[in-house]
Amino acid sequence: MEETDKDVLYVNMLVGTAGPLMIFWGIVKANEAMGSTAYGFTLFGFTLVMIYINYLEKKAGIPKKALWIKSILSILTVAIFLIYYF
Repeated sequence: MEETDKDVLYVNMLVGTAGPLMIFWGIVKANEAMGSTAYGFTLFGFTLVMIYINYLEKKAGIPKKALWIKSILSILTVAIFLIYYF
């Protein structure tokens, strides 16, 4: 695989992670505004989306080290966000 192909994969991986994080943030803010207590569904849905994205990234040939780093950063981001708002 050429170096430019790897760069494109990593950019796509970054965008693929940022999207669900922004959706998660939007859902939590919407739940907060409407007074809903459906945070468990939000967290469960986010987890399912991230599992599927990891599966697709493995099929695309992204190294395991990069996947682990991305997963840990995503989990930390969600944890910090949840701690900050609760």
